[in-house]
Amino acid sequence: MPQAEADSSSHPAHRWAIPPLAAALILLALVVILFYWKLSLTKQYGWISGPDLATQVVPWFQVQARQWHTGAFPLWDPHMWLGQPLLGQAQPGAAYPLNWLLFLLPLRDGIIRTNSLKWYFLAIHFMAAVFAYALCRDLNRSRAASFMGACLFSFGAYMGSIDWPQMLNGAVWTPLILMFLLRAARGYRPWFSAAAGGAALGMAWLSGHHQIPIFASILTAGVWIYFALRHGRLNWRIPQLAAVYFVFTLLVGALQIVPAMEYGRLANRWAGAPAPLAWNQPVPYSVHEQYALPPKGLIGVFFPSFEPYNLDFIGVVAFSLALAGVVLLWRDPRVRIFSAIALAGLFYSLGPDSPLEGIIYSVVPWADKARTPSMAILFFELGAVVLAAYGIDAWSDREIVSPWRRYISTGALVFGAAVFAIYLCILLAQKMQFAYDDRFAVSALYAILLAALLAAWTHGRIGQRQALCFLALLLLADLGNSDGQRFQQRDSPQFSASLNKVEGNADIAKYLKSQREPVRIDIASDEMIGNFGDWYGIDASDGYLASLTANLLSFDYFCPRAKMLFGFTYTLSRKPTQTDQQEVFRGVSGIGVYRNPEAFPRVWSVHQTTAVENGDQLNYYLHKADFDLRRIAPMPRPLPELAACDPAADRVRISGRDAGHVSIDAAMACDGMVVLSETFYPGWKAAVDGESQPIRQVYGAIRGVVVKHGHHRLEMRYRPGSVMLGAALSFAGLAGLVILGFLDPRRLVRNSRWTLYE
Repeated sequence: MPQAEADSSSHPAHRWAIPPLAAALILLALVVILFYWKLSLTKQYGWISGPDLATQVVPWFQVQARQWHTGAFPLWDPHMWLGQPLLGQAQPGAAYPLNWLLFLLPLRDGIIRTNSLKWYFLAIHFMAAVFAYALCRDLNRSRAASFMGACLFSFGAYMGSIDWPQMLNGAVWTPLILMFLLRAARGYRPWFSAAAGGAALGMAWLSGHHQIPIFASILTAGVWIYFALRHGRLNWRIPQLAAVYFVFTLLVGALQIVPAMEYGRLANRWAGAPAPLAWNQPVPYSVHEQYALPPKGLIGVFFPSFEPYNLDFIGVVAFSLALAGVVLLWRDPRVRIFSAIALAGLFYSLGPDSPLEGIIYSVVPWADKARTPSMAILFFELGAVVLAAYGIDAWSDREIVSPWRRYISTGALVFGAAVFAIYLCILLAQKMQFAYDDRFAVSALYAILLAALLAAWTHGRIGQRQALCFLALLLLADLGNSDGQRFQQRDSPQFSASLNKVEGNADIAKYLKSQREPVRIDIASDEMIGNFGDWYGIDASDGYLASLTANLLSFDYFCPRAKMLFGFTYTLSRKPTQTDQQEVFRGVSGIGVYRNPEAFPRVWSVHQTTAVENGDQLNYYLHKADFDLRRIAPMPRPLPELAACDPAADRVRISGRDAGHVSIDAAMACDGMVVLSETFYPGWKAAVDGESQPIRQVYGAIRGVVVKHGHHRLEMRYRPGSVMLGAALSFAGLAGLVILGFLDPRRLVRNSRWTLYE
């Protein structure tokens, strides 16, 4: 084990020196900026490319940023599918604090600035590096080893290849999750540490995507079970700490978990199955098989060019260091624990090619919802981070004498030479032509350089400080071999293909937003994206979502009469889609804006209803040409009591509207129902002249409120109880964590039956 670094802060020469922690943070920030130089130091590259980021994630961000700048917390997205809850969908990340900081940054014409998104991406990776550094230091690793471990976590494997922010934001908390869990298990401020570990997992749930939090919950449950049974009998204090841990997970994550549970029961999810799935339907195992890491992908641990996403790439340098940590310090129980974590993540990611994932899928509740087993490779990466830090310190310790030093350095040399030889043979056989990505040749070079460095270090040919510096540079260079093709040039067709579908039609957005009447667009061109509406703040018929409220999927939402019913006032297409459409504008992209003269207004009144019990019955009326949808509202029983008069005598109009509020002036000739073509969903509250009134679900999916004869002001506000409850629980969890921080003593419980270190 390495000796603790001397504290020289009291020496006069160091009176004005930067404190070690501050120096580490500054260095990590600098390395993140330099490693991602394509983003930070040039304007030529970007990370917002591909259909998911440009057409789903960033449009969600635009909606939320505009609402933050109006002084409202974003709860409802009014622009897609007649309106959808943001927190309920989870993936928009509306509950995550780092996203709040992004949304509060200055906008340009109501759009998040490119620079803001760039530094947001860098901030995520800086957080990952800092948290991994904290974990390694808490395990008594040296500053140099902890620094290299932080770089490996931030730039390698999962963190170095995934670009979806909602997935990255959940993953960055995993080092802290394990750090506090291990603190609790070894008895250091056990109750506070258990609560802090659970709070860190709760923060991962707040990030928006459920996949990594589910994996982390399963993994940490296994770690708790190990500590409870490690001495052959149940230690009852460990289950108590585990209970505190998971209670704080649920409390802190409640702001996201509670609304998502409400939404899940009312929505269907697209998960790769033949049809959308309801909440109580498991994701078929065939989907898990499709998204598992293939066995051939294991080679990607060493070569960045082998798999398209490099999910498991840590490089030859990091793998050799992790191997050194295992073989040189195997007696340390922490090495064995993180070896098990790394192997568990690796085997789980293989899906059907390993029994582990199938067993967990079958017996653990909610495990099926995490449909992409390959993403569990994050825990292989995290285990490798800690093991590599141990390997660096073990190599630095001259008191550790083992033939494995020679085996590892020689193995790296043989590996690099063999890869070079194979590469040369292929080149000669193919007349110096190579049809595949040949970055593995660079990996071979780094293996040979690593062998030379380790040999020189072992035999004292180079000083320890110099060796550590060269090793850090070599590690970063090896990890950078994967990053070379991660970002695309902003002017390349691959990068701009998706962004052009929104940014290239800004003139159309400007025209639509200039209209006085409420606008809802139907996009009928593949050259635009449905989330165009979210990007610019324009109501659209549909969009790209992971899930959708089931009421909108229960009937033929896109039939021509339904489109008119729900007020699709304009169609965006290169040519008309209906004979009665009128072209009113044509954008520079060549896409026309066609007015639909038969579209219903956003709000209207009816004085007659008819009962429907399911989507098939509603479809009957939607397709029945002689059924007057404008006068008769199909809806479930019980039917309201309405007076019979001509709806044309009523006067209803929207007098004010924002994301979570609609104000309607209604002058009713007799008792009737005011209908608003926006999604019926729990949490919307109605009041007529200040008196609460129930909202009814009409026409299958939209809102209706009974309004008496005369002039009235109808207000609808989104005040979801699930969000209020979740917010209260999250606040209680954070407050409880602070209280435990003051109450739990700073001491190590020395009880060998349940402490981590023996």
